[in-house]
Amino acid sequence: MIITKPPMGWSTRDVSRDNVCDSLIRETADIMVSVGLRDAGYEYVAVDDCFSLRERDTDGRIVPDPEKFPFGMKSLADYVHSKGLKLGISCCADNCEGGYAGYHKAFLDAETFAGWGVDYLKYDFCNIPTPDDRRIAYTRIKTALQATGRDMVFSACSAGRPEDEIWARSAGADLYRCGECVTETTPSDAEIVRAENETIRYSAPGCFNDTDTHAFGKDGDEGALDPDLFGDVEFKSRFALRCLNSQPLMISSDLRGIRPEILDLLKNPGLIRIDQDEECRPPMYASIKGDICPTFFKHLSDHQFAVGFFNLSDGNGSADFRTWDIGLTINAGFGMMLREVFTGETMGPINDFVSLELAPHDCRVFIGEWVDM
Repeated sequence: MIITKPPMGWSTRDVSRDNVCDSLIRETADIMVSVGLRDAGYEYVAVDDCFSLRERDTDGRIVPDPEKFPFGMKSLADYVHSKGLKLGISCCADNCEGGYAGYHKAFLDAETFAGWGVDYLKYDFCNIPTPDDRRIAYTRIKTALQATGRDMVFSACSAGRPEDEIWARSAGADLYRCGECVTETTPSDAEIVRAENETIRYSAPGCFNDTDTHAFGKDGDEGALDPDLFGDVEFKSRFALRCLNSQPLMISSDLRGIRPEILDLLKNPGLIRIDQDEECRPPMYASIKGDICPTFFKHLSDHQFAVGFFNLSDGNGSADFRTWDIGLTINAGFGMMLREVFTGETMGPINDFVSLELAPHDCRVFIGEWVDM
């Protein structure tokens, strides 16, 4: 199995944690269909932590918590599949946030997941007994999954430990965490940009960088984000950054109360087109303002490209782009015609220099085509 595009879906991670249950998953699957997320490309419904008892049964198998999942995981998978969606699950090397120790049970657990009808496995690096051997540990997991004969996406999560990007593909991972758990503070976006510049070259069809799930729009329930740190503008920029980097889009927002503005962002056809482009090329860092006001250029299929302008600072700023930094000179005979993905505004043709003024933490993203000049 080779995944050719970064996975899109939903995870319980930032929604429920230890309150995860059968009814939440079924209700969320229904909502994903009714609000158009499934049709926009979001296909996985992932149960992250705390779905099982800590103790295994007498055969050593994982036991779903009977109070949270009274009908069992196979029934849940069947329901999710009936909606045209796929079921994901999480496994930990050692007990983690209500999880179960799976380090020495890789083949048994893989067989169990396959029997349930699981389509996506996230495996957490939680206290693996020999930390320096996580490459071997992940190779074991992939081998176990393949031995079942069932196709399952394999997400290797070791929170961006050094050099994972070098060997993740050869270990069989379909995606791998390329950084620490994402925080809901705006400085982390600049940190993500710096980290991605070091690892994005390794991301391509078959094995993608992953910067963690994120609760886009989580501002109206318990554990709400600080509005002074994170609001709709910041959600917009973070989501756009992920799409430019062809990141997996595993959202972790409570869809039962999601605002229309956030839903529109998550379904933005221009951003999804950039994220899911069949070539999945990493963006080129094309900026003269550093990583606080970065500009990115990304080749797309069908003779198109994307350009993203970002202001990650706390004050007003400008992001600049010089066409000659991507090899387009003034006398080339061609220019760039740009269409903004949020407003539909057009700009161009351009064959020299662009500078855009941006409010704090804001961005503008364009899909472009080449035109004669």
